[in-house]
Amino acid sequence: IILILYMIIAATFTFAKAALNHMPPLLFIGIRMSIAGVLLLLFEYVRMRFFAQPRAMPRYHKQMVLLLLKTALFHIFLTYYFEFEALGYVT
Repeated sequence: IILILYMIIAATFTFAKAALNHMPPLLFIGIRMSIAGVLLLLFEYVRMRFFAQPRAMPRYHKQMVLLLLKTALFHIFLTYYFEFEALGYVT
């Protein structure tokens, strides 16, 4: 199983390199993160709607949303940006 996981991770670099030939890194990251965000929101909706106790959707505090945005910007977006920017220079 570990070998298969490493093969999948290696395949993502090949896919990313091919995708970077057709679009800039910022657009690629934006599309990738938007799709991931929609999938996570859909998962949360389905989980809350069908598998949890019947209750209202959770409310998020302003500080929590700000912390999430900071985490998304610095931990996810910038790291992927530098990774894919460097990948553009690899032959």
